[in-house]
Amino acid sequence: MRRSLRFAAIAIAVAVLVPSAACLTRRATGEGPWRIEQSRTPRVAIHANEVRITDARRFTWRTERDFDAAWFDTAYDLAKLDRLAFYYVPLNASSTIAHVFVAFGFGPDDWMAVSVEARRRPGEDYDLKGGILRRYELIYVIGDERDIVGKRAWGERAPVYCWPVKISREALRRFFLATMNRAEEVAGHPEIYGVLANTCATNVALNAQRAGSAVRINLDILLSGKMDRLAYAMGVFGTDLSFADAKRAARVDERLRALNDVWPEEFPETVHRPLAR
Repeated sequence: MRRSLRFAAIAIAVAVLVPSAACLTRRATGEGPWRIEQSRTPRVAIHANEVRITDARRFTWRTERDFDAAWFDTAYDLAKLDRLAFYYVPLNASSTIAHVFVAFGFGPDDWMAVSVEARRRPGEDYDLKGGILRRYELIYVIGDERDIVGKRAWGERAPVYCWPVKISREALRRFFLATMNRAEEVAGHPEIYGVLANTCATNVALNAQRAGSAVRINLDILLSGKMDRLAYAMGVFGTDLSFADAKRAARVDERLRALNDVWPEEFPETVHRPLAR
């Protein structure tokens, strides 16, 4: 009896540990197929003041499964880069974890968003266990801000917060270039998405560090749910409101849905409002 139990225990351990060990040694390949919204890897080329993006995304989202797929090639003039927004999307009711991404403004009406995501297969959804087991690869999604925000506001019906970032133009340029260089690095050399080392939040923080920020990757960033409060405490956001009042004012998904237009012309002024008294 004891021998049978011992063999059963060994069999269970092998069944659990062997796949886990295989997961820990898994290498990213960049080979699909992928979910359609993550099927193309954007590429970045920088020449002096011009930044060219190939396969930027411009989806129109009505629901998570009802959308119009589109990509485009574009170029941005670094001389026009003058503003930055930080987006925060809680992923559970307690806001212990969140998806974060950034948007770069080239004047008040021309915005490009960058969302670092776990790249998934067709029909595959993200879950924490899959992240721990290194099931996903990493992708930098670069696209029209209305797409990246619209996926969360209309497609997922998720709470979305847009925080204006207080930053000098010189620091903004460094952060933008660090983000673009990192996107091209991942595109050329695929990486595994890691829940404790290579996530949306750690990539935003890493790019900020590369741009000269003093931000440290700590537990608040690893868990990501407190990243908005951490940035507020560091004085990153351009507001003189209390955190609670500023967060209420920063919520944009309800305002967007109230427009009853999934691709509204008034998108920039709807989401990029000053958070001030």
